[in-house]
Amino acid sequence: MEGIGVELMLFGSIWLVWNLVTRNLRAFFDLRLRVRRHLDRMADRARSGAEPMAATAISRELGFELLRFADRSPLSARVARHLGYDAVKAGDQLVSLAQDGQLVFHCRSVAQALRLQEEDASHVHGMD
Repeated sequence: MEGIGVELMLFGSIWLVWNLVTRNLRAFFDLRLRVRRHLDRMADRARSGAEPMAATAISRELGFELLRFADRSPLSARVARHLGYDAVKAGDQLVSLAQDGQLVFHCRSVAQALRLQEEDASHVHGMD
């Protein structure tokens, strides 16, 4: 009976540690998904002839969130970087997009930094 209790405590401890370690990475991937959706919406606006820069506030906020992630969770940012994701570059490019409006260049840089072009590059190509 004691062995089962010890095993359950061990599994519970492992689960707790795993959740604590991966929490920041899960938050990063959720943020990455929000950036992808934002870029897709901007591409749709650009294709339809609407003003794509109407979303500058969202671009700026997403950029700052990526930069905050890298600043507050350096270990998770390093793990993400090791996996091929560059949160700092993507955040910087989103903030720059909000400031100077070079839509295609910055969107491509963000897509490259977050490896979005590997999934579907159509959202960037539609802005040419």
